[in-house]
Amino acid sequence: MTKSSSHFGRQAEEEAARYLQERGFTLKTRNYRHGSREIDLIMEKDDLLVFVEVKASRGQSFGSPESWVTPAKQKNIITAALAYIQKHDIRDREIRFDVITCHGQGSELKLNHLPAAFDASANL
Repeated sequence: MTKSSSHFGRQAEEEAARYLQERGFTLKTRNYRHGSREIDLIMEKDDLLVFVEVKASRGQSFGSPESWVTPAKQKNIITAALAYIQKHDIRDREIRFDVITCHGQGSELKLNHLPAAFDASANL
């Protein structure tokens, strides 16, 4: 990953976090790691805990960012989410897996929020 693509990814994560915070979510943690698995954002609102994968694209050369969240990627996110839940002894919370895609660059960045983009039970 180049420095500029790394910067672009961080910018997309910042915008995604800001977008969710404007909708009443609180940022719990960013870039949570469990081994080689990572969750970009963990957000909460009331009794809802949301694990968010952020994908950013400057163009459509490699397909849509939504398609990059493959079943294998989903399984990795779910595994990391389960580790987070266990580590923090989280109980009686609704859990959701969202994807936020960011297209474009700079002030032209457009977000697409896909709430409940995938389900843990379908990937275990």
